[in-house]
Amino acid sequence: MSKEIDIKNNVTKNIKAYFDNNPSMNNVKFAELLGTTEASVRAWKKGDYLPTLKLLPKVAEVMGISLSELLGLNENTLTNEQLSYRYKNDEKFKVIVDRISTDLVLKEAIYTIVKNSK
Repeated sequence: MSKEIDIKNNVTKNIKAYFDNNPSMNNVKFAELLGTTEASVRAWKKGDYLPTLKLLPKVAEVMGISLSELLGLNENTLTNEQLSYRYKNDEKFKVIVDRISTDLVLKEAIYTIVKNSK
């Protein structure tokens, strides 16, 4: 694999970019919109940890992007070969994909790629 996808880093970068591009948004407002704490938002922005799997779709919604974009999973960052490899061999990646039921297009695409690469 020549290019690894770092979901945690992608989410952190996307959250930081959202705040950079939306100066009227602050940690308190963002936390209120998500029903979480300001401390959690600060930790996400620092990359200390990710939002929970249950909360990730809502984070993407508040930011006005798709869950795929939030996770950094798009055509430009992941080839079919890399996607298939990660899904088959990286249990954390598989768990994230399997639990994300709100982004059915991504899930369907991953299952199709994995099925076709066997």
